Amino acid sequence: MNQTHTSYKLSKALKEFLGDSAPEPMGLRVWAKVKSGPAKGDVLLIDYMPGVVGIEQFPAYQLHDLLSKPFCEAMANARAKIVFIGKGMGKKFNKRTAEIIAHDLLNRYYDGGLPAVEAELFRMMEAKS
Repeated sequence: MNQTHTSYKLSKALKEFLGDSAPEPMGLRVWAKVKSGPAKGDVLLIDYMPGVVGIEQFPAYQLHDLLSKPFCEAMANARAKIVFIGKGMGKKFNKRTAEIIAHDLLNRYYDGGLPAVEAELFRMMEAKS
């Protein structure tokens, strides 16, 4: 288990799921997909480069990013919109929900490293209830 950053697939899914509330990774590393030129289609792990034309950038999170308060709060808020607001219940974010997310992610890390954390995040994004 040498994986140190979230995969491109998860990073892209998190950015779409969290939208503008997605926090930047503390290390400012991103997955970049080249949109034009000779390297078109390549996916690279690079340092964040704001305003570069021709690449899509998605945050490459490390474990400390995923367990951070901003990330867990953003995840809890995004899940509340799917799980509760979608059902007309209007449930707002609460501190306990973010704590549960952090606890679940940490447990998954001890069970199977970052790949297990990724699987749990995908499960959280897909869950409808």
